Amino acid sequence: MNIVFKSLVIAFQFIAFFPIQAIASSLPDFPFIGVEGVPEIEVMPDTANIGFSLLEFSEKPEAALNTIKKRSAQIIELAREFNISDDSIFSTGIESQIKRQINRDGGYDKTNIIGYEVTQSFGIKIDDVSKYSDLVDKLISIGNVSRIHPSFDVKNRKEILRKLVADAGKDAKQKALDLADAMDVKIKSVFAINQDTSFESFFATFGLQEKAPSSGSLGAAFDRGNGSLNMMVPKSIKIQKKIGVVYKLK
Repeated sequence: MNIVFKSLVIAFQFIAFFPIQAIASSLPDFPFIGVEGVPEIEVMPDTANIGFSLLEFSEKPEAALNTIKKRSAQIIELAREFNISDDSIFSTGIESQIKRQINRDGGYDKTNIIGYEVTQSFGIKIDDVSKYSDLVDKLISIGNVSRIHPSFDVKNRKEILRKLVADAGKDAKQKALDLADAMDVKIKSVFAINQDTSFESFFATFGLQEKAPSSGSLGAAFDRGNGSLNMMVPKSIKIQKKIGVVYKLK
C-alpha cells in the first residue's frame, strides 16, 4: 500500500465520510489521522441578555414613531429601577414599513396605504440573573414589546474556555491514541491544530470538505424557582470548546 493511498484510507476511517467527487488536490504525502477534542461543562448562569422589539402600527408614521419613542423612554426608566446602567441598554436598529390593503386575489393595492408599522430592536444586558424574571414581566407590561429572545451566560466565560482548551487537547490526544491503537499504527507528531471550525478549512486545501457541527452553548436545564412561569431562568447552561488536531503517523 503506497503512502498516498494509506493516507486516504486513514482519512476516511477517522475523520468523516467525504464524497468521491470532493477529492480534488493532493492529500498530505504522509499517513495521518484527524480527531476532535470536545469537552463541555455545565455551569449556573449569572448574567443574561434580553433581546426584544418594540412594534407599533398607526395610520400616520409620525404617530407610530412617537409611540415607539415613548416606550423607549419607559424602557430606560424601567432598567434604571433595576439598577441597570444606560450603557447596558442598546438599540440595534429601527424600521418603518408601509402596510397596504390586500386585494381579493391576495395581492396588494399599491395605491391604498392603510398605515405604517414601526419596529425598533433593543437589547438589555443584565449582570445579575436574579433580576431577569421580574424585569421581563414588567417589560411586557409596558406594551408594544414583542419577540423577546433571552440568552444566558457566565461572567467568567474566558476562564472556563481556557480550562476547556486544555481539556480539549487531552481529549483529542486520547482519541488519537485510541484510534491509532485500533488500526495498529503509532502517532508520530502533531501536524495541525485549529479551534471551533472542525477540519473544514484545513481539508478544503486538499479538496476535502466536511460539515462542521455547532459549538458554544449546547442547551440549558430550566428551573422555575420563584419566577414567572413564562420567564424561567435556566438552572444550568452548557459551555463547549472544540479543537481539531491532525497527527502524523509513523
